[in-house]
Amino acid sequence: ILPKTLKKISPEAFRGCESLTDISIPENVNEIGLGAFDSCYALKSFNVSDENNTYTSVDGVLFSKDKKTLMQYPYGRKDTEYVIPDGVEKIKSWGDFGGALNSPSLEKIIIPKSVSEIPERAIGYYDSEDVYCNKKDNFVIVGELGTAAEKYAYENEFEFVNTLIRNLKMQNLQHAQRMDIREISIARIVIL
Repeated sequence: ILPKTLKKISPEAFRGCESLTDISIPENVNEIGLGAFDSCYALKSFNVSDENNTYTSVDGVLFSKDKKTLMQYPYGRKDTEYVIPDGVEKIKSWGDFGGALNSPSLEKIIIPKSVSEIPERAIGYYDSEDVYCNKKDNFVIVGELGTAAEKYAYENEFEFVNTLIRNLKMQNLQHAQRMDIREISIARIVIL
């Protein structure tokens, strides 16, 4: 438990802490140092005091208070996909410690067009015991054409899926599923 009077979390403060599963950031913390939560592979959730004027958390993910900067996605989360909330403009870089979205489990990130800044190695990389900042194989970035998401995907040679095409495929799938239900219903009526 961090004291309420704490104002700064030092660089690498919890780096590699294997037993840290969630962390509550008190109201007075106004600075989090580089790599403070790097390689915390059990960390599943950030919980920020509502009274904190610098940071907030949304569904366990750490953001700046105005929710324009995604600060850190928990390393220990087992989700394979994450949708960055609309309105986020920037993804935090932790310098040599990589970026905010480098959880080992993530395989796909959906990035809204509001994101205009994605620093080097902020998404799609992970650390292992042997190698620092490994590039993930088969990592997918979903976004709109002409955005920071597309640029980052191509610069890092990740698969890029255009949001428009993805949405059309999902609509077609839903339409096909409705058609199958109708066909089954008609078949039952005929048989009866």
